[in-house]
Amino acid sequence: MEIIDQFTNGRFPLKMMILVALLVLFILGLVLLTSGIKMNYKNKAAKFLSLILGIMLILATILFALGVILFGFNS
Repeated sequence: MEIIDQFTNGRFPLKMMILVALLVLFILGLVLLTSGIKMNYKNKAAKFLSLILGIMLILATILFALGVILFGFNS
């Protein structure tokens, strides 16, 4: 509840906003990955592209999240 109060008062730290945005991107990467796995075999190029983009998005968000947590902003 404290986080919601900080967000509505405008005191939400920049570090937390970046982590929330990275969480959304991570979830989108998982959606791409699962849709690529469940795609039909007729569309191999789309399946391959969805899998590769999902994996790249997940790895990038993990890397950026670790960077924000370890070397985060002093806000």
